[in-house]
Amino acid sequence: MWIVVEQRRRATELYTAAQSHTPTRRSNSSSGARNSSSSLRRVTAALLLVVAYLAAIVPPTFGTCPLYPPALPKPTTNHPSANHNMQIIKHFVALPLCFCTLPVKPGDPSLALPCGCSDVDPRDSFLQANVAYSCYDQARFGSCNQAFMLETPEEVPEGSYCQISCGRCPCCPTLDGVLRAKGLEMFRWLLSFSDEGSKTKMPGYMATLLAPTDAAVWTALNRLGYSSKEAVEGDGSAKAILSDIGRYHVLHPVEPLKATWTTPFMRGDVAMYTAVSNGKTVSARQDANSGKVTVSSPKSSATIIERDLYACKGFVQVVDAVLVPWAMKGYA
Repeated sequence: MWIVVEQRRRATELYTAAQSHTPTRRSNSSSGARNSSSSLRRVTAALLLVVAYLAAIVPPTFGTCPLYPPALPKPTTNHPSANHNMQIIKHFVALPLCFCTLPVKPGDPSLALPCGCSDVDPRDSFLQANVAYSCYDQARFGSCNQAFMLETPEEVPEGSYCQISCGRCPCCPTLDGVLRAKGLEMFRWLLSFSDEGSKTKMPGYMATLLAPTDAAVWTALNRLGYSSKEAVEGDGSAKAILSDIGRYHVLHPVEPLKATWTTPFMRGDVAMYTAVSNGKTVSARQDANSGKVTVSSPKSSATIIERDLYACKGFVQVVDAVLVPWAMKGYA
């Protein structure tokens, strides 16, 4: 996935900050302290220069990140201290990386969120890379209104922890909200046979959904030998089959980047892992001329007819057929 830490518009600021943090001798410091502070400033300056370079080379048509880090903390003296350099590092560690994707065509709109919400995991220290529990975990635990979740640390300029996962971000829908808005009721029904139905109602759930149209779901049901919802709901084996089929249309993020799938990256017969156990995948390819994206499974294929509908932390791809993971009645 395309990862962007800052856009070009921040390159000048970052480069200036890096230049202002170059090592400076201080005659009133001990040799050991001076060497330690100097080394830290060198590391900080190098990191900032790398970020500035990346920001400068990313064309604006690549989309914009939904989460822009705030202005860099300003030094209180002409000679920034080691403590201030550490604040600079915290500045970048604190906020999650933005996963921004190439539009399908240069003129296509950005796939960014239209507001400045964040989903920063709670932690004891912003210098640690890993956290015990993610925002999604905290929301599942019912911890969103706990005191520690409502803290407003200075490293989280948007406010409290886990704004998106805890439903405090008004500008983005859940994956289930996107399905409802597009009228994909049969796929919602399909997901209800597994825990994916409840997961997609949580704003912090990261996934890409391959959502068949209502007509596509009915076609699949008829091929499987069912003519009504009631017939399925009264058949335990049918519900188990539809549970697997529903999960097969849920694509997990790419690890370890936690980047969700969008159509610009569904090309070259790429394999995408689904929520079905044992590593079941679907493949995708994109026509170089038309841009049409076809997703294939062992027993069927589908075309994406409406692409990259964004949710808080995922996307919905509307497809024209149901994907079947293995041989079953009607799909030999």
